[in-house]
Amino acid sequence: MAALDFNISLHDVCLGCARQATISPAADAFVTLVAELVRAAEWVQDGLDGAADGDWTWLQFARWKARQPLAGDVWAQKLREIRGKGWAATALEVTHAVDTHRRSAASTISQLAKGIGDNPGRSAILERAIRMVETDSAALQESDAIMQISGCTKPPDVYQQMMGARGAGYKQPSPWHLTAATWRDATKRGGSISVDRLADYFDEQFPHVHDLNALPCCAVHDPTPVGGDCPHTWALRTAQAHRRLHVAEWVQRLELAAGGLFSTEGDTTDNCTHLMCVPWWPLTGEGMDSIAYLAQFEVVSGPHQLARRDGYGGYRSGSVAILRVPAWAAAHVAELPAPMHSEPITDDRHQAIRLARWAGVAIVSSEFTSRRKPTVMVDEARSGLAQRESGSGHYYYGRVHRPLTPDSAPPDLYRGRDGGGDWTAYAVRHALEPGAVFVYGCDDLALLSMGLPEDSRWQVRGRIHVELQTECPSHDDPGPHLCEVEGVVESVRSNGALSFIPEGLHNGVTIPAAYIVGLTVIR
Repeated sequence: MAALDFNISLHDVCLGCARQATISPAADAFVTLVAELVRAAEWVQDGLDGAADGDWTWLQFARWKARQPLAGDVWAQKLREIRGKGWAATALEVTHAVDTHRRSAASTISQLAKGIGDNPGRSAILERAIRMVETDSAALQESDAIMQISGCTKPPDVYQQMMGARGAGYKQPSPWHLTAATWRDATKRGGSISVDRLADYFDEQFPHVHDLNALPCCAVHDPTPVGGDCPHTWALRTAQAHRRLHVAEWVQRLELAAGGLFSTEGDTTDNCTHLMCVPWWPLTGEGMDSIAYLAQFEVVSGPHQLARRDGYGGYRSGSVAILRVPAWAAAHVAELPAPMHSEPITDDRHQAIRLARWAGVAIVSSEFTSRRKPTVMVDEARSGLAQRESGSGHYYYGRVHRPLTPDSAPPDLYRGRDGGGDWTAYAVRHALEPGAVFVYGCDDLALLSMGLPEDSRWQVRGRIHVELQTECPSHDDPGPHLCEVEGVVESVRSNGALSFIPEGLHNGVTIPAAYIVGLTVIR
């Protein structure tokens, strides 16, 4: 029983018992949901226990929240599967239990987020101040100059390591980045940084001068040579004075930048005024400490699981999520080395869909409503696609092959036998060969759903002609538009709704029949 992590291989059961060991879809959905409710209770308790042990960081909070059970649309479908004779009362009880858990989970998430001591709004402004000093001053170049004067030999690169080469010396910290991190941590705690103590630490980390030509002796003239000085001692004192000068200047620049930001953009409340596209959801990886606080905000679209190419010719999985965030969070991520796109919230109900499409999500389930009738644009496109079949001539390339028209006969599955007989699921699948076209509103929908039922594992690659509500790769102006999207058709319901996994996505969407013009089978 997969829902309870309990499984017996069919090799360990006799064939007669294996055939008799069945479970109804309603019972399977019930067991799956109950098992998930047990995991959900354990997940809530894990969060409470972890927060009680000590101060959580935002990264720990994000990693805990990423494991949240009963999240996503799949569980709504599981609830709908608990149906049939004798299941009505059980379905109500399970639905009530799921709703109760979700209210408890929302309360726990809010409680844990408020209990984290790190103020994300203040931390975001400090991060922006560091970024501002990096981009608007020569801090990075000054840090590189210190490394040139007193830095040890750099470790070998990847190729040298593969060849077995060893780098002399040891790895030393970047003076600028260490100064910025120390200042940020001290300021977050309400303290201040000691320039002298930090300079003393750098004196220990950089005990020698390796490049006399890089010393700024002409510009600084401090310290002046004293009696008994040798070139080594004089160079060492000159390098120390040079480092102290830059550390003091860096701290001063950081204080000025932070003061300006706090005076002009000091509103760090949780009033959410922007939509943000997060392309690396969830924010649980190493190095995401400064942006992990985004996990506390509402996800309005997604997560959409994308299949991205990595640097080695393979694929890696990642997700895109659209969040509702405050203005200070939008300003923070916009100034990152890899900025995230955000927009002020408008009255456009398709704004989140447009942001998801901008991140590479071909189809978003929220752009479809429950309407039952197609628009005039879809009707005209269906008629146009159906009329292409009427072309004549052996070389008429506009002609389309429609094997599932209302008056069509099953294909000849066996040589030497005339066509005819009744349609079967196998015959439908055989007819849906590459190049076959199905026109919604014109062809036999019952045959298509027979060949691609919901409980079948047989899938077909296809190109759907569908109405989308915003910009798409074929149209730059606002929608609605008719677009062609390639992917995998998983199933077709009796009402024509199509379960479809677009190319480049891992999770599928359900597209109502009223939005579909047609389907073309491809290789």
